[in-house]
Amino acid sequence: MCDDDPMPSDYEPDDEALRLYSRYKRAREAEAELKDPVREQAARDLKAGATVSDLARLTGLTAEYFRRIARAEGVERKRAPTVGKLAATPAPAPSRAAAPRWEGALSKSLTEQPPTDLGLSLAVAALTEDQVRLLAGQAEGQHPDWGREIRRELRGTDPRWIRYAIVETALQAGFVDLSHDE
Repeated sequence: MCDDDPMPSDYEPDDEALRLYSRYKRAREAEAELKDPVREQAARDLKAGATVSDLARLTGLTAEYFRRIARAEGVERKRAPTVGKLAATPAPAPSRAAAPRWEGALSKSLTEQPPTDLGLSLAVAALTEDQVRLLAGQAEGQHPDWGREIRRELRGTDPRWIRYAIVETALQAGFVDLSHDE
């Protein structure tokens, strides 16, 4: 029974449960013992040029854990923050040259026509839907404004063609390289 447990219990774990709980308790104690040395080593490594992603991959801890250490230690950032209260200004929207607008709203009749009617390059039109889904997700992750703008301008169009349009925009802006895809 735990000292801070107000109600006594008749519970007695079986041998297997007792071994499992004991093993977990030892692991937590070992983690607590290593916490300070890992924090000190991380501070030294971050100052020496390691990235938070490097340390997260090596330890299994989150990148945010190491970001907090870096901020507390005054480690110079490798890049400016792009989100949250630490971001000086919102991420700039891609320029019109980098993210071409789709001219005019398209009619619902395009939902039944092939993606080439959207002015897609042959390279993008030849991609599978799975490839387009992946590339569109990556492009929208980097530039969410593109996706919103394209979705607004292509309102009423089949969502899969919209994903093709997003990939085409990213390709024209140089954020997607299809030369190695097959």
